[in-house]
Amino acid sequence: MFTGVVQTIGQVTNVEKRRETIQLVIHTTESQLLHYNVGDSMAVNGVCLTATKVAEDTFTADVMPETFRSTNLQYVSIGSSVNLERAMRATDRFEGHIVAGHVDSTITVKRTWKDQNAYYMSFTLPIPYAQEVIAKGSVTLDGTSLTVVEKSSHTFTISLIPHSQQASILSQRRVGDYVNMETDMLAKYILQANKQTLSQSFLQENGF
Repeated sequence: MFTGVVQTIGQVTNVEKRRETIQLVIHTTESQLLHYNVGDSMAVNGVCLTATKVAEDTFTADVMPETFRSTNLQYVSIGSSVNLERAMRATDRFEGHIVAGHVDSTITVKRTWKDQNAYYMSFTLPIPYAQEVIAKGSVTLDGTSLTVVEKSSHTFTISLIPHSQQASILSQRRVGDYVNMETDMLAKYILQANKQTLSQSFLQENGF
């Protein structure tokens, strides 16, 4: 489990691709890997990966075909910057929102602009996830917990404070770039519960 608060920006130092699988080696700070062991989780651009090797300032993780197909990790190369967040401990502060590290879809940057100290970004919104994104609600983009400023039927907008502009790679994204999106977990469960409760069979069984 993660909170969507990026802890540091890492750099990909090696990529081994075999069809739709990847082995990534990522360089980060020694403090980020303190007490970090093989089998531990790390969100990489919002994707929960498991460490298979850990060195002083690098860790290795495997990307499986499903993750390859559904995230922007398929586009990383040597030198790529990535957002990193370790799994939260039960005693940690909850600074962002509940993030599973399970990417729903890659979306594309539609437009970027500045308004004083805020950096705005609008994104395409795939129809299957339209109900899971709401204005003033939470969304995770490349592992960053953000608040939705505005939403239409096909797009939504977020804004980055100066700290987030520097502390994550989102502000480096350009129009047309792919970004990993994870919608709000609470929204998923509420929508699923409503679908089951108000299904046609349920209504028929209860005399409607």
